[in-house]
Amino acid sequence: MNGNIIGINSAMYSPTGAASSSSDAGSVGLGFAIPINTVKADLAKLRAGSTD
Repeated sequence: MNGNIIGINSAMYSPTGAASSSSDAGSVGLGFAIPINTVKADLAKLRAGSTD
């Protein structure tokens, strides 16, 4: 409500495979986010371009 960032979206589940058709493609409402405290702890490394 205060406009604070609490997480950053990182992945979304989308079923694929032989049993799925193109009409099944897309999000099924299951998303994953990185908590903002984790992002803050690694912010300097992220800004420097580090991927570890």
